Amino acid sequence: MGFSIFGIRFGGGYEGATPSPERPLSAFIESLPKDEDNHVDRALASLRLEGRNLDRNHGLLYAALNRISDYSLPPIKLRFETKDKAWNKEAERFLVEWFRVADSRKRSNFSALCKMALRTSIIDGDGGFILRSDGSVTPVEAERILTPTKPPANANIVNGVELDNEEERPIAYWVAPRAKGGLPDASKAKRIPASEFVFFAHLRRFDEVRGIPKTASTIPDFLDQKDLHRAYVRKTRNDASMAFSVHTEDGLMPDNMSNMDPLAAAAGKTTTNGANRPTLWERSGLKALFLRTQEKVTNITSSTPSTSIVAYEEHLVRYIAASFGIPYEFLLLDLRGLSWSTSNAVVKMSGDAFREIHRFADDQFIRDIINWRLMLAVQNRELPQAPTDDLGRSEYRKYSIGVPEYMWANESEHIEAAASGWKLGVKSLDDIGSETGKTAEELLDAKVRDIEMAITKAQCITERTKVVVPWDTLINVGVPGVVSTAIAADEKAGASKGTDAKAA
Repeated sequence: MGFSIFGIRFGGGYEGATPSPERPLSAFIESLPKDEDNHVDRALASLRLEGRNLDRNHGLLYAALNRISDYSLPPIKLRFETKDKAWNKEAERFLVEWFRVADSRKRSNFSALCKMALRTSIIDGDGGFILRSDGSVTPVEAERILTPTKPPANANIVNGVELDNEEERPIAYWVAPRAKGGLPDASKAKRIPASEFVFFAHLRRFDEVRGIPKTASTIPDFLDQKDLHRAYVRKTRNDASMAFSVHTEDGLMPDNMSNMDPLAAAAGKTTTNGANRPTLWERSGLKALFLRTQEKVTNITSSTPSTSIVAYEEHLVRYIAASFGIPYEFLLLDLRGLSWSTSNAVVKMSGDAFREIHRFADDQFIRDIINWRLMLAVQNRELPQAPTDDLGRSEYRKYSIGVPEYMWANESEHIEAAASGWKLGVKSLDDIGSETGKTAEELLDAKVRDIEMAITKAQCITERTKVVVPWDTLINVGVPGVVSTAIAADEKAGASKGTDAKAA
């Protein structure tokens, strides 16, 4: 059995449960046995503000957010898969048009809104979209979801999210408008039913209601790296400006040099009074330090930049990249010095990470918003009734969203892998087409059009040049020597026929 002092339990056989001067612990001091929403209530605002400040002023976080949003959420491509092909095409056409006008504020298209939502989820922890009756959506940032100044009696509201009292499921969200100063006005917060609101969040524990920024655990590292880098840049500048040191008996600038120094003169430090004579001389961009001892001049050699600081900064950046689940090399878009196999591994791990993030966005807000808009379109007769399955259920939600393509360092290997997978039956044409938002039928239709065009063009070449070029040879014209070999074979065949005719 362990024992407690000031609420801190010692012993129990676990070193990790026993604090010491060498290893202080946070249990019951910074970390408490309570739900995360109450635990970090006031800290959330600081975490969001610090994250946004770093996004604005730290290129590393800005780059990480760009990598994640750009590669995880390319332009959204849908592929409807109901048994009614006409309805599929009509639904796709409707959503392509709606994506352009989805934003109720007329500022962004739907793909751009989704990218911003993903960035917001990382640095703010959560956010949401109001689903409006006119078919548009209004994005809401985290700080506007808050508990009203005068909440209804008996309402169970946790940081702006109203829960039912039995199963603690969200039944409404309280959204405040911005006041004149820009801060949310809790006195004017409005209740938005959960059916009219799409809430997205990064949750870490079962009982959390509000999301925690993914940057929360890396903010100290970002700030340390930023401070270290700035301090080192200042040191480098200072070292580069130092030219030499002059050793004098009293360690002060001689009177004759003091009179030459415009900065000293401007500061009134040109008297012979030793207390007022400066120890730093600056002229023409060079500086000199005056030190006590006999008079002599010594060149100052800069110690910066240092290889050790470069290695240490690289270590910090690798640590930060790991926290985002992205390989360091891809975060910096720098594959120099890597072997071919390592480069491919970096690209593969990056692709896996981005597809996982895409699934988060798909599950959290993209599919919910699209489902709502399709249902509303059917209700408003903007779309005909969707087909039904064998049980009579509507299939309006039967579609797939294009997942980011598997990234390859060599595109030809990508194509060869897809073709091999198809031949072996590991991949279907639908699987291959889903990367670009196309069905197997659309891929085959495109192939048919290519073949028809190749046949027509091959006939034109034969008529103009009298050289027979097969249509499949024309399609493979990009393969070196294919056409020239075919022409040579045709000419040889023609010469042989001519010889046979003469003999006859």
